[in-house]
Amino acid sequence: YIKNTQINGPFVVMDMAEPSFESDKVTDDLHFRDCFEKARGGLLYIKGFKKASIQFQTLLLDALTKQSRDDDYTQIVISTSNSKSQIKEYLVPKLADKMLELCLLLPGIRGNKKAIRSFSEAFLKMANRELNKKILSISNEVYDVMYEQKWEGNIQELKNIYEEQISYLYD
Repeated sequence: YIKNTQINGPFVVMDMAEPSFESDKVTDDLHFRDCFEKARGGLLYIKGFKKASIQFQTLLLDALTKQSRDDDYTQIVISTSNSKSQIKEYLVPKLADKMLELCLLLPGIRGNKKAIRSFSEAFLKMANRELNKKILSISNEVYDVMYEQKWEGNIQELKNIYEEQISYLYD
């Protein structure tokens, strides 16, 4: 999204990993509608996608399949740590099929210096934007430490580190 000049609209994050998300399914459905409307013409990033109500899944499926491709078209990016088989287990079949049809599996980053640096640069920009920071770069010493990590959580773990650590830094 950061480098995509085709998208000029808003960037909205809907974080399903937030503790409040499972508390009230009606509120979750309204939250999705609100986020989708705010992202109109831009990108809606649904972070930490997990099991959701049938109503929520229906809203998401409609958003993925019934939008007209005009200036108000909203791109939807969904991230999840669940496997393909888990997705099939907890989603209605049509939504599971659509998500798996468009699924992009991200590569492992352990030992992959180029991937670590590339994702780090993107996550730094994203964290700066989301947290209203102006951190320009990461030192080579920090990259050296990152290159040695096992990265059990893969790319999501790297992203989480940026979000958590940058929130503590001063500009």
